[in-house]
Amino acid sequence: MSNLIKRFKADFQLAGYADRTIQSCTSAVLRLQRFYNIPLDSITEEQLRQYWLCCKNE
Repeated sequence: MSNLIKRFKADFQLAGYADRTIQSCTSAVLRLQRFYNIPLDSITEEQLRQYWLCCKNE
């Protein structure tokens, strides 16, 4: 698991989110990463926008 994902999970834990919420959000971020097959910190705002559109239209 990448350091970015670990940080993401830790931030959610510190914010008091439930374990199930953290798991769901982490899964969503990992699906995004698999969709583009590039490091998360390389994904642009436009790519994120296109991904959301793709998910919404499925």
